Amino acid sequence: MTQSIDPSLNLFTEIARLKQERHAVILAHYYQEPDIQDIADVLGDSLALARRAQDAEADVIVLCGVHFMAETAKILNPTRIVVVPDITAGCSLADSCAPDVFGAFKAEHRDTWWSAMSTPRRPSRPCPTMSAPRPMPWPW
Repeated sequence: MTQSIDPSLNLFTEIARLKQERHAVILAHYYQEPDIQDIADVLGDSLALARRAQDAEADVIVLCGVHFMAETAKILNPTRIVVVPDITAGCSLADSCAPDVFGAFKAEHRDTWWSAMSTPRRPSRPCPTMSAPRPMPWPW
C-alpha cells in the first residue's frame, strides 16, 4: 500500500510529533543519509545499535539500517514493536560469504560478535562492526 505524503508537511516536525505520540526511539546506522542521522536519537554501528535498542525505554523502536539489525533488536526486545523503514535493506558484505564457509569460520570464532540475519533457514552471515571487542579475521 503506497500513500502520498502531503507536500506541505514539515517532515522533521511530523516525525518528532509521532516519536512523542508513539513513545518511539529512532536508531540509525552510520551509513544512513544525513537527514536520517539528524532525526535519530541514537547513531552507531550495528553492535552499538543492538545494545542501545536493548537499553531504550520506548514502546516502539525504529531501526534505520539493514533488516537483520531490526531482527536483532526484536530478539532483544520481544515485547516491543520494532520497525524497519525498508524491509528490503540488505548488506552486500553479509551476502558475499557462502553459508558453509561462514559456518566453519564461526565454529572457530565463537566469542566474536556477529551482526547477522536471524533466519533459521540458513546459517547467519557476518557483517563486521566497528565497536566489536576485537578485530575479526575474514573467513573468505
